[in-house]
Amino acid sequence: MNKSIIWSLPKEVFEDCINKNMTYDEIAKKYGVSKGPLVRLFHEYGLHTNGNLNRDRYAKFNIHTFDIIDTEDKAYWAGFLFADGCVVAEHGWRLCLKLAEKDYDHIKKFKDFMEDTRDDSKIRKVVEIREEEEYVSYSYEVYNKTMINTLINLGCVPKKSLILKFPDESIFAKKELVYDFIRGYIDGDGCISSNGKRGRMQISVLGTEHFLNGIRKYFPQFSKLMKRNNIYCITSNSNNADQIGYRLYENASIFLERKRQIYATLCRLHNSETSDKIGESCDANAEVTPEIAKGSESTVENSE
Repeated sequence: MNKSIIWSLPKEVFEDCINKNMTYDEIAKKYGVSKGPLVRLFHEYGLHTNGNLNRDRYAKFNIHTFDIIDTEDKAYWAGFLFADGCVVAEHGWRLCLKLAEKDYDHIKKFKDFMEDTRDDSKIRKVVEIREEEEYVSYSYEVYNKTMINTLINLGCVPKKSLILKFPDESIFAKKELVYDFIRGYIDGDGCISSNGKRGRMQISVLGTEHFLNGIRKYFPQFSKLMKRNNIYCITSNSNNADQIGYRLYENASIFLERKRQIYATLCRLHNSETSDKIGESCDANAEVTPEIAKGSESTVENSE
């Protein structure tokens, strides 16, 4: 069977092969074609097999996760991908999320959120040497044309660092989900630290002019944009930062643990000195570490 004939076969034919747990090699042999055209066809159909080496790369996961942004988790992870996700179109149709070693648990949360059937060994350890120092990170990848096009349509585009735009509110099933989206973005490309000797909260966010102005629409407590080389930054301090942090983290169920902990700690420091009620219901067991007290949380750089 030549390539033109196999491309004319309906999707259901190959879904039946998948249900029989056939590999790419087995399907290619059955229809008398090489594996390359078959893999490209599967990408077009948004399909993947369960067999041998293909399981590592073309894993089963929910390719329709971001079709409708109607839950806190979906909104949060969409925002996180806008910050730290790398989308590759056409050549591979790939989504990659690469985080520092300290955030390994967070990347596992994302894998679970995607309903990925592979074990955690598929989160790849990456060791890089920069200026004679070793840096360890972890990388997670999934491949699927349907999902990549969905992310692109939402606004999470390839090579987005200098062109990213804040999405239209219409992508969210409920308006309040935009705050979960912003929390995801700030967890990826934001910094929460202490400002000054009294340990007051400071929140800063990096991004494009358009995207940061989109955040300021919902959080006018942020300062006007400041430009740093080709990237922009917005900052909020003290009471304004308290208000932002409270809105983002206080009742959230999904967040980057270390940033939520810094928020809780700074709330506790502040509430020990003032009757201000903002953030008062944060975790009372949050411990003040020397690093947090000095504001050691560093700005997260875009991994793309």
